[in-house]
Amino acid sequence: MKDTMNYLEIGALVRELASLANGRVDKIYQPSRRQLVIQLYHTQLKQVILNISLPNYVALSNYKEEVPETPSHFAMFLRKYLTNARLTAVRQPPFERIIEFTFQKGDETMILIVELFSKGNLILCNYEYNVLIPMEAQVWKDRSIQPKKKYDYPPKAMDLGSIDSSNFKAWVLGSERNQIVKSLASALSIGGVYAEELCKLSGIDKAKAPEQVTDEEFQLILKSYGDVLEKAGETELKPQIILDENNEPIDVQPFDLDVYQDNNKKYFDTFSKALDEYYINYVKEKKIFSKEAEVEHEIAKYEFLLKQHQDYVDELRQKSAEMKTRADLIYQHMNEINHVFHILQTAREKRYEWGQIIEKIENAKRQGNKEASWIREILPSVGHVVLNFGDGLEIDFTHSVADNANAVYEKAKKFDEKIPGVESAIAETNAVLEELRQKKADVGAVVEEEAPKKIEKREKEWFEKFYWFNTSAGKLVIAGRDATQNEILIKKYIEPSDIIFHTESPGSPFTIIKNGAESTDEEKKEAAIFTLCHSRAWQADKITDVYYVKPEQISKQAPSGEYIAHGAFMIYGKKNFIKDVELRIAVGVSFSPLGVISGQVDNVRRKAKYYAILIPGDKSKDDIAKEIKEHWLNMAINEDIETVNSISLEEVKEHAIQNSKIFGIIPRGNL
Repeated sequence: MKDTMNYLEIGALVRELASLANGRVDKIYQPSRRQLVIQLYHTQLKQVILNISLPNYVALSNYKEEVPETPSHFAMFLRKYLTNARLTAVRQPPFERIIEFTFQKGDETMILIVELFSKGNLILCNYEYNVLIPMEAQVWKDRSIQPKKKYDYPPKAMDLGSIDSSNFKAWVLGSERNQIVKSLASALSIGGVYAEELCKLSGIDKAKAPEQVTDEEFQLILKSYGDVLEKAGETELKPQIILDENNEPIDVQPFDLDVYQDNNKKYFDTFSKALDEYYINYVKEKKIFSKEAEVEHEIAKYEFLLKQHQDYVDELRQKSAEMKTRADLIYQHMNEINHVFHILQTAREKRYEWGQIIEKIENAKRQGNKEASWIREILPSVGHVVLNFGDGLEIDFTHSVADNANAVYEKAKKFDEKIPGVESAIAETNAVLEELRQKKADVGAVVEEEAPKKIEKREKEWFEKFYWFNTSAGKLVIAGRDATQNEILIKKYIEPSDIIFHTESPGSPFTIIKNGAESTDEEKKEAAIFTLCHSRAWQADKITDVYYVKPEQISKQAPSGEYIAHGAFMIYGKKNFIKDVELRIAVGVSFSPLGVISGQVDNVRRKAKYYAILIPGDKSKDDIAKEIKEHWLNMAINEDIETVNSISLEEVKEHAIQNSKIFGIIPRGNL
């Protein structure tokens, strides 16, 4: 599988990432040693996650990484300098595997340099390219990356931008490879796939020796290189993941390549999406391979241990069987053995030396003496005699025959006593091996479970551009955020079965309960409070009357001689006033589905896991949104913190009210 990007692919990506300009840095964290995640908020793209994985790739990610409990020193440093900074530019130095992100924070300009070659690196510099902090300090013979030193680009043997027909051949031949495809990959720093593409486009055998390539063929290759450069610089891309014959991903490209013309492909809207999808699978495959290798090492270790146990238990059984056979032989030849013992004892009583005894026995053997033939060897030094029974029976003539048999049986018994322990060890080892084999089989599922989860981005409903909530009985309520939205609501969205709310005083949204004709008194009160809280009454901290009418009671036609302002309407007929309204509203976080909700306090309390009650105050929308989220996080139990933290401040802000303060916040579990 492909594991790095060349400068052509990086150039295509950088053009896409330029759309991030004006995005504001919200969060920075480092999920692993060679990975950095920057979360930005963009007015058009909303919340975006920039995933930098060294040295492999950079992409906008649709996957959520685990956030380390303790941030790294590098992440903390970046947060200090870049949090709330605005991304102003994304660029690639020509023909470099480098991406530069330029940020502006107040009067300070900072550049985050991403190196996607070798092991990869991240370097934060000021506007003069003086290094503030590198992820890794590095020193080479001709270049160094260290704090307080000027950042230098990697040295080049040749400027690829200056290649032309006069120097191209010499440059390629100078790479000293044995195949033209290898020479092109090295000389042009484009990798094997693009080198093959140049050969294919030029109609040249990729295995041809560079010295055998003609001048005309070099010109064809140079033209093909120019065509590929031009293709890589086009605005319209065709991002794709290339699949092998088993439909497994093997490469990811921003446009079609002739070398992959016969492969199946999966196409994407953007190159960034293709990279994100490809490398998520690449990382998973790499982890699966690594974890399987670890488990296989453990399996090999325990299989070796199992063989040792099995060999040992076989040895014990064999020795036990040998001892039992020997004891049986002793009993089987008890009379003969006793007779031999008697011969030896008698000779010793007659004061014969062992040498004399052995000589007499050997003479008797030659004379065909039956008793002498039973004796194979005498070992005086240990008091043993070897008899010609079985394969040779060695026995202690200093003890009785019965004692000899018992001693041999005792040895067999000791061997037998060891067997259950070894068999138990075998069973335990087999159990461990079974667990390890199952662990290996489960590696894929475990890696999948541990892998970053895809963020399912919910498409906003049509009504979410307005103020909105759902009543306790589930009816949709929508209200205008300004005069223009009031105008749109009344002209486009009211139906005969709706009811419309407004305050008696001016400066109120028109609030609609869809199918409100069938609403309960409780629902009407919820809508009335919502209307009041989003009216000027909130800013004045003064309660005013709220009423509702039917759609046919609203008209844009003013009485003769009068003018109706934009967003205002005439009300005709009876107004239905709602009693006991209050200037209190709740903003909460619902977990099913995940999102921010707001409305009358009791209604939110029933639906939200954590919520804040707002009353008129002096906080701006930005400040109150931050305080609301902070209170949620303070009250959230540990397993909910990450979920609550995933809610963007912008989403909270959409439900917040200007000039507010928090009256109270209560975790649902404490009710």
